[in-house]
Amino acid sequence: MTRTTKEFVDFIAEFMRSELPDRVVEKARLCVLDYLGCAYVGYGMNKGRVAALMEAMGMGSSGDIKVLGGDRAANAQTAALVNGMNAHTAELDDGHRFAAVHPGAVVISALLSSCGGGKVSGNDFLRGVVAGYETTIRLGEAIQPSHKLRGGHATGTCGTVGAAMAVAVAEGFDFEQTKGAVAAACTSASGLLEMIDDSSQLKPYNAGLAAMNGYVSAMMGQAGFCGPDDSLGGERGFLNFMADEYDADALTAPCDVYKIEQAYVKPYAACRHSHPAIEGALGLASEHSIIPDDIASIDIHTYKLAIPGHDSTNISSAEAAKMSTPFSVATAIANQSAGIEAFREDKVADRAILELASKVRMSECKEMTAASPAVRAAEIVVSLHNGKRLSKRVDHPLGEPENPMSEEMIVEKFRSLAGSAEICEERVATIIAATMSMDMDLANWYKAI
Repeated sequence: MTRTTKEFVDFIAEFMRSELPDRVVEKARLCVLDYLGCAYVGYGMNKGRVAALMEAMGMGSSGDIKVLGGDRAANAQTAALVNGMNAHTAELDDGHRFAAVHPGAVVISALLSSCGGGKVSGNDFLRGVVAGYETTIRLGEAIQPSHKLRGGHATGTCGTVGAAMAVAVAEGFDFEQTKGAVAAACTSASGLLEMIDDSSQLKPYNAGLAAMNGYVSAMMGQAGFCGPDDSLGGERGFLNFMADEYDADALTAPCDVYKIEQAYVKPYAACRHSHPAIEGALGLASEHSIIPDDIASIDIHTYKLAIPGHDSTNISSAEAAKMSTPFSVATAIANQSAGIEAFREDKVADRAILELASKVRMSECKEMTAASPAVRAAEIVVSLHNGKRLSKRVDHPLGEPENPMSEEMIVEKFRSLAGSAEICEERVATIIAATMSMDMDLANWYKAI
């Protein structure tokens, strides 16, 4: 009989028993700050729809957990759902390239619902963040790329388990409570990549649902509900259900760093698969002062998994635009930017940008495919009407551990997103300061956000 669940729960417990290194605490704080910026701007993008949802469902009519970006509170489940959705909406939340997952939107939203009632300290909160990232990413590494090829969205599936583990660690669950939480999360886990296609607005729902289900799963474990012996590794358990091929050893494999240290931060408001091409396009446009009218065609050579679902030139919404590498490259060249302003509805309807996107062709580079996911590269080749061909290759786009955004850059990203969310400069400064010391004073942080 396999005992994968016991081994994994024991591993995470032992892993989190030691004091977190200063560098990891600092990374966790920055992940929280990055999450807040994404959640604030996402609230503005979703405000009308979320309000209609909550009213129609009678959700969150009472509670004390903040809905980030607004002036209302909700119950823990509703807040986790809404904050998780909002944090993933702008396509600017963090991720992990090997696991193909976005942990922050899910893990931190669940923890926010846990800390609202004053049940955890700041240090406990950050320990929960680190444990949630560790769990989410290790699960993703175990089942990828098979999970993605089957149509699974690891942010929704692995994120649910990671969110449950985050709350369990933050609140100090014992082994049986944690094992029960993991089991409940395994059977709650869901998320289809079909939700990224066409003009779908439901990709962020995968993240929000994972945050809510992860939180509820943790409460199930805390209440004493017992799951099966091996919800992860059993014959009909999580690993076998989620992937045709998986590596259970990845769950407990030794690693020189904490998984949160491998998380990337996104500078561009589009799917991460498009970032190397975006960065190449921005570089060429800046270095050669090219404009859309100069361009006859654009070829993008990249790794295989970056193409399906991301090569569309039929753009009908901002959501579709953020999933499309052709549009992302076109708007980056036209606007000399790939932030949220480059994906506004008026940009999506801009005929010049759409015409340029239609000139983009994507193809697999087998050498890049073989190197992925360790290197997720792209080469962009721009052919001009005057006969010139310009090319640029990017192996590690900005934000990866090999090409990291500095603390100053992450803080500036937060300032920009908070400004877009119409948060005044004084409050922005207060939030930054409170987040950078949240492990010492969680109550002050919670008040500030």
